[in-house]
Amino acid sequence: MNNSANIIEAIEYAREFQGQTFVIKVGGDLFENTAKTMDFLKDVHHMRTVIDAQVILVHGAGPQTNNELSKSGILVKKDPATSLRITDRDTLSCVDFAQSWVNDTITTFLGDIQCEDGKEHYDVVGRPLSKHIIGVKQSSNADLGFVGEITNIDESYLLGVLSEGCMPVINSMGVDENGQQYNINADHVAEAIAIAIDADHLIMVTHSGGLYKNFGKPNQELISEIDIDGIEDMLKTTHDLDGMRPKLEGVLSVLKAPHQSDKVRKIQFTSAEGMINEVFTKEGTGTMIVKNLDRPDVIASKPEWDTIQTIKHEG
Repeated sequence: MNNSANIIEAIEYAREFQGQTFVIKVGGDLFENTAKTMDFLKDVHHMRTVIDAQVILVHGAGPQTNNELSKSGILVKKDPATSLRITDRDTLSCVDFAQSWVNDTITTFLGDIQCEDGKEHYDVVGRPLSKHIIGVKQSSNADLGFVGEITNIDESYLLGVLSEGCMPVINSMGVDENGQQYNINADHVAEAIAIAIDADHLIMVTHSGGLYKNFGKPNQELISEIDIDGIEDMLKTTHDLDGMRPKLEGVLSVLKAPHQSDKVRKIQFTSAEGMINEVFTKEGTGTMIVKNLDRPDVIASKPEWDTIQTIKHEG
């Protein structure tokens, strides 16, 4: 079944999402494949035009950065404790190039998709939007080099962009008060934005498609539900989380933020139409994360701050 048919089938359920705000974070690996890029961005486009949702797209550029580093003969280095990229000045230049390429690819493809519809539904605002909304300072861990920590999000500026009918496409770079550019973890950017604007949904598009016991082993098992205590225990006892560590830390920050939701769901993206199917139908897969699993009303109730979703994509 194609994406449009899925939307029509789910339209009654989807009406409740009209006008709601979605922050979607996606890694750069999806954009290594043109067909998958178009499938994903068509889903994003349908959310904006058919569902009439407000969409903010946040992206990384990991594989593209690694490619640029390889071309320049620079080794890829990551901090073992945080999985964050160690960013010297030469690496920062490669990050900037890669982030710009991904951002331009997204904005160009979304423009092409609108042309296929025969009309321009919305303006796409890409770089240099991030420098207007993301306040940063250098990481307290000086060994990371030019890696930034988010100090604030200018929610008024961002909400103003949305109010003008635009779709923001935000890269994970920031500039401090002195004009110095920094590399920022894209998960942290998406989480900070979702909290700052009190978004209705945060969707994390990721390889894993959820959380697993014995991940990577023959007996790995999907964790269907987990709460804050379970996540904190996982962070303490699991040493091979790699890129999932900042995602889990971000989930905790969102769950613990004032006035945020009791309900968080991580779901799985397994096909081109996975995001539309999952978000706008009542079926769900992957891992649901809540504040406290001892409270059954948490899952049954409709929260103020709806969902954090982790969607798996192939490739």
